[in-house]
Amino acid sequence: MTTVDMAHQLTLKIWTLSYNQWKTQALFSIQWWSLVSIIAISYAIWWVIVDKRRLSQILLFGSLVAMGRLVMDMIGTYAVLWSYDITPTPLSPGPFGSDFTLIALSLMVVYQYCHSWKKFLVWTGVVTGIVSFVYFPI
Repeated sequence: MTTVDMAHQLTLKIWTLSYNQWKTQALFSIQWWSLVSIIAISYAIWWVIVDKRRLSQILLFGSLVAMGRLVMDMIGTYAVLWSYDITPTPLSPGPFGSDFTLIALSLMVVYQYCHSWKKFLVWTGVVTGIVSFVYFPI
């Protein structure tokens, strides 16, 4: 068996274990419902307060944030620096994880309302702190 075959077998085993864990322990748990609710509420609030005239510019900024977070998250997850016990979907990285929802949506609001670099950097720090110490521990 070659190294590539062994890596493929291990990846398949990891997928099976993580999917079974998600299906039996995470799916429909209180933490899962909390996460899904936070995601849905975040999208609804964002849609109400976003400046529709600047939507393409704000979405471009959000896409940049989401891609940067996605790369950082993939590096951290694959290097086993952190892991997520509860995810909305069994996929990793998931399509509705924190990278694409709470962080990106929050920073798009910061981008929309902060018109100076100083305010932008301060509020980016505040949002990052809230996400790190309030949202992630859930």
